[in-house]
Amino acid sequence: YMAMLGPVYLQETNEDIIKWIRYYAYDNRERTKAIFRRYEEWEPFIKATFREYGIPKEIAELCIVESGCTQTALSSAGARGMWQIMPETGREWGMIIDDTTDERIDPVRSTVTAARILQNSYKTTKDWTMCIAGYNCGMGRTKRIIKNNNSTDWRIIKSKFPKETQQY
Repeated sequence: YMAMLGPVYLQETNEDIIKWIRYYAYDNRERTKAIFRRYEEWEPFIKATFREYGIPKEIAELCIVESGCTQTALSSAGARGMWQIMPETGREWGMIIDDTTDERIDPVRSTVTAARILQNSYKTTKDWTMCIAGYNCGMGRTKRIIKNNNSTDWRIIKSKFPKETQQY
C-alpha cells in the first residue's frame, strides 16, 4: 500500500496506520470525498482561527479525525460537533449547552473553543503531540501521564495512554 501513496511522509509506519489509509483511501473513498468537501468549506476559517491562536496549521485537520468535519456529529460518550467537545468541557470554556441551545454544533463557536482549548493545552505541555493526546483523552489524564513518567516524549510514554489515543 505504501507504494501506492506516492510522496507521503509518515513519521511512524505500522499496521494501524496502513489499516486507516486503506479504510479512507480505498474502502470508503466516497465517504472520504464527502469529508474533504465539508472540510474545504471550513478550512480557511479554521486555519485563520488557528493562526490567530498560534496553533500549527496541520492541526486544523483534527476535525477530520474527530468527526469527519460533521457539525452535528455525536459520539457515544456525548462529545458533539465537528470538534467533538464534551458537554462539561464546552461549558468550562463558556459555551451554551442546554435543552434549547448547543453551541458545540456551531462551527464558528466550536472552532474558536477548540483553538482556545488547544492553545491552553500547549501552554501546559509545551509539546504539540501531548497537546493533541490531551485533546483526545483529556488534559488531566495527559498531565498525570507526563508527571508520572517525567517525560513528554511520545515514543517513551505512548503505551501509557488509552488505545484510542495511541492510535490518534
